[in-house]
Amino acid sequence: MIQWQYPDLGAATTFVVDCFRAAVASADPVLTVERLLAGRTADGPCHIIAVGKAADGMATGAVRWLARQGVEPAGGIVIGHTDVAAPHPVLASAPGDHPVPRHASQRAATELGAAIAAMRPGDTALVLLSGGASSLVAAPVAELGPFDVGALTRGLLASGAPIDVSNTIRRRVLRWAGGRLATALSSTSVHAVAISDVPGDHPRLIGSGPLTGHQPEDDGFADVLQVLPSHMRAPLVRKWNAGLLDLPADRRIDVMIGASNAQALDAAFAVARLAGWQADVRPGALVGEAADTGRSLAAELRALPTGTRHCIIAGGETTVRLPNSPGVGGRSQELALAAGRELRGVPNVLLLAAGTDGRDGPTDAAGALVDGTTWARIPDGDAALRRHDAHGALAAAGALLRTGPTGTNVMDVVVALRW
Repeated sequence: MIQWQYPDLGAATTFVVDCFRAAVASADPVLTVERLLAGRTADGPCHIIAVGKAADGMATGAVRWLARQGVEPAGGIVIGHTDVAAPHPVLASAPGDHPVPRHASQRAATELGAAIAAMRPGDTALVLLSGGASSLVAAPVAELGPFDVGALTRGLLASGAPIDVSNTIRRRVLRWAGGRLATALSSTSVHAVAISDVPGDHPRLIGSGPLTGHQPEDDGFADVLQVLPSHMRAPLVRKWNAGLLDLPADRRIDVMIGASNAQALDAAFAVARLAGWQADVRPGALVGEAADTGRSLAAELRALPTGTRHCIIAGGETTVRLPNSPGVGGRSQELALAAGRELRGVPNVLLLAAGTDGRDGPTDAAGALVDGTTWARIPDGDAALRRHDAHGALAAAGALLRTGPTGTNVMDVVVALRW
């Protein structure tokens, strides 16, 4: 059981945390898989391939679904962020790296290939995808070197590119992305369930689209490469122009979306409505630079009169453009820190910003809670914002939200109040 840790900023604290708990719980991976597969039956020997931050929970749901039919999995693999025990003895497990792929991700990609090779024509493959899959099972296509993927990922992270742009690029360069997994499973019957961590919930972008090959939307590949520095962009353009990064023809596989950010916001809204708050739900509102979004939300709260009991519930995924040698933080923490600056001295306001996976950036925090008193407890908040060092600043203020890994990932959530 995860013991959540967060600051006590008054009576409204428990309410915003309850909203966030509900958002996370709505994307429970075990229940999501069981719900979507209910009423279906396994056709022949069933192999489970689960990749992503929710891999172990999704695989557990699949094993339970098979058990209710008196069937055990024939094989498969679970690839998550930590080396958790697979939920059945026949399932291999392999941890990958996140957010930057290294040796573990390349080993996981190799072990995925071995799991696929063990399948026979006519078997069923149950593919379970969730956020983080692009990195966790990252290995390059044959045309790239083993270290190119890590460098590319670091470049994308530093550029502040949104997830749809990053995954459009990674679709072309990763061994199992861009429909290549579907091609490898061409002799099997494939069923797929996904927990979405991308805007629009499109299967071509979840995990960089391992089951979705070439589509007209991929025609902008050369354009999205512009987010990369020229020394990274130029060799990719040459390889693409030479036909070395082509995607396979799209094999039409129905990917069932079991949980999403919009669903998480609905769950938070239900809590707010039950508690009598006037709630404004904003799917996709968390976009662009995290600090800018934080300042904008804070300005809205400041403009509201006291006594309104107004709640803004927003979702999505902001970005942070990093300089050389940045500090430590994450997009939700940077959003909260920027909001805290604008809310300094304002009474009866509270803002929670956090990632539903429980890990915001390379830190131990999911995000943070800030109110009108938070900024005064930070030694030099302006310098922390300039250095993108939100984690240290918010830790000094006692404002961090720590949940531990939640086992799921449906992007970020903000719950902001004025009362």
